[in-house]
Amino acid sequence: MHASSLATLLLFPLAAGLPAGSAVKPCTAPSGMTQEALLAQAEIARGLAGTDAVALDPSSSCITISVRTPGTARLVELLLRGMKVPAEAVRFQVDASAIPAEASRRT
Repeated sequence: MHASSLATLLLFPLAAGLPAGSAVKPCTAPSGMTQEALLAQAEIARGLAGTDAVALDPSSSCITISVRTPGTARLVELLLRGMKVPAEAVRFQVDASAIPAEASRRT
């Protein structure tokens, strides 16, 4: 099965890059900052092409950002680093169809 044919979304923490497996680190909000304050800072990502949603996930204490490609995820990661949004408080949803299959990658 090719990754481009998958209809699922991959979840991964901001600082972890692309997922190596199914394990996902839990999100943790930093002490001294509310989730709402972090969400307000992360809202800037909505203005980037390829970002579909920025939302607070109360069940996992994460800011969840939906993006179309791994490249967009990296761009948002760098932007949020500049905005002082802690990497451990953010999780991405990346459209799996944008990730090339192993066989089609060049070495």
